[in-house]
Amino acid sequence: MIFTPQTRILQTPNFIMYDVSIIMVVYDGDDTNHFEEALVSLYPNNNFYNEIVLVINGEISKKKKKIIEKLKDDLKIKPIFLKTNIGLAQGLNIALKNVKNEWIARFDSDDINSQDRFYKIQKYINKYGRDFDVMGTFISEFEFTLKDNKKYIRKVPLYLDEIKKRLIYRSPMNHVSVFFKKEIFDKGNFYPLIDGFEDYALWAKLISKGYKFKNFPEITVYVRTGANMVKRRGGFKYILKEFKLRFFLTKYINLANWPINFLVLFLRIFAFSLSKEIKKFIYIFIRKF
Repeated sequence: MIFTPQTRILQTPNFIMYDVSIIMVVYDGDDTNHFEEALVSLYPNNNFYNEIVLVINGEISKKKKKIIEKLKDDLKIKPIFLKTNIGLAQGLNIALKNVKNEWIARFDSDDINSQDRFYKIQKYINKYGRDFDVMGTFISEFEFTLKDNKKYIRKVPLYLDEIKKRLIYRSPMNHVSVFFKKEIFDKGNFYPLIDGFEDYALWAKLISKGYKFKNFPEITVYVRTGANMVKRRGGFKYILKEFKLRFFLTKYINLANWPINFLVLFLRIFAFSLSKEIKKFIYIFIRKF
């Protein structure tokens, strides 16, 4: 479904409404049409969040600027223009330093929200907000449009013990679905500067410090995949980031898990070196577990 400014959820909440900020980073390399679709998908959720802190990472096209200006008031966009692209992790950290609300939700510049994503977020905060600091959901991945027959659900573990076990192998949270407490970042726990793995590294850091995590078995975000995403998972720079991540994890995992950590490193490097077709097959396969 393509959302329009007229699309609205007319549910009247029977619970307390919390103040929620959305953080997003966009740069000129992001597809302009996908960026507009991502923003427009927030219309049905408009009553359930308070602001979008949008970091513009370096110079962007006039068309992107027009989109931001056109939707700025309706979607409560608070733009922050940067002169140069400083990378996703630093861009997110700038966004975090500029939010004003007690809860923060992550959203990517080319994905699509479910119509009731932020309604559900409000419900989750009401029910679980006292007990958990970081919460997320499943996501549905698609290649071209939401009508694709080939959709894949990326499931993640629901409970803290399972989330901790998954951490050593791969990220236990769907980053674009996550919402968390602002107080985490008020204490200096920002995204580590490992672009492409900044979220994975952050989860390890927060779990080691005792923050509580939870996932819900519902789909709230539709995520674009396809050839470009698979292509990004490879090359010398990506392998270097994988090395950086795995050595970063050693600061936050038990010594007994170090051998598994480095075994995973070498298995992933091997996978990254394979052809695009084989990488895509592996990517789809692991989504089933």
